[in-house]
Amino acid sequence: MHDIHERASLIGYVCFQYSYLDYLVSNIIWGVLNIDKEAGKIVTGSLDIRPRLDMAVELLKHYDTHHELKEFVNTMKNRIEGKNGIINKRNIVVHGVFSSREGDPKVLVESHRSKRHRERAEMTVDEIRELHDRLCEESKSLVNIMEAHGFNVH
Repeated sequence: MHDIHERASLIGYVCFQYSYLDYLVSNIIWGVLNIDKEAGKIVTGSLDIRPRLDMAVELLKHYDTHHELKEFVNTMKNRIEGKNGIINKRNIVVHGVFSSREGDPKVLVESHRSKRHRERAEMTVDEIRELHDRLCEESKSLVNIMEAHGFNVH
């Protein structure tokens, strides 16, 4: 009734896709700075995706290069942040505590990481699937523009 196996699979897919999006943003930073992967890991390794996005945009501005990519990343950053953005939704899905009552088809999730999301709220399988699909679209769009500008996506 609660689609536990499907939920677990989808959460894994969300984790995988989010990690890839995060990696793509790191590759922009490494490419702009013209540093190797190992040095890049030192520069970006301790950063979450928000500061990575900020750094990528600021470096592209600073070096006044890849204007189309800079605009895309800046727009993407604005699109995926915020209360209903995929960053917060991903945090709820990945770090949230899921619970349900026997016989009740609703599955509730609450997150203890953020004051805004501490109350329980229903989360359907379709919402997790939609989050995954949005992450895939963001990654696909970013890959296309990165490849057009000669950045590594692998």
